[in-house]
Amino acid sequence: ENPDIQVKVITKDVNFRVKCDACGLDSEDYYKDYIGITEKDWLGVKTVSLSDDAINSLFDNGSIFEDNLELNLFENSYVICKGESQGKSVLGYYRKNNIYKLPENKQSQTKITPKNKEQRFSIHAIKDPAIPMVTLTGIAGSGKTFIVLMSAIDEIFDEKYERIIISRPIVPVGRD
Repeated sequence: ENPDIQVKVITKDVNFRVKCDACGLDSEDYYKDYIGITEKDWLGVKTVSLSDDAINSLFDNGSIFEDNLELNLFENSYVICKGESQGKSVLGYYRKNNIYKLPENKQSQTKITPKNKEQRFSIHAIKDPAIPMVTLTGIAGSGKTFIVLMSAIDEIFDEKYERIIISRPIVPVGRD
């Protein structure tokens, strides 16, 4: 369907990589803490400094055009916009040369409320239909699984989906 898009299988399973090679699929080993992009230590969130006028515009209009700001952001990046004045800041996301103000979380059926900015970013990314895949990393107990399940239940209550399918990795016979 998309011949211009390169697909690569990332897996620790050596046998699977051999099968991929036999089928002509690109594959490589999974390396812990390796992100295949050029910007060092990119975590999907970037703090940017903006003028107070830009912060005000973001609050008033809901978005600002990034082109003359030269922030070098990746598509769907989340941003913490800090103003020149003490205490002026706004959370947002970057899409198509615009920084958009992160919308307030609407009241949900599950009553899920984020406890920090990372959880707000996660909930927004999971529920945004323009983002086809979301990968969350974090320490144990940070709420990754809870946020995903509660967001999925919200989507069912909103009648966007009919069911939740939870899959687990297939363990080959003879392995633990």
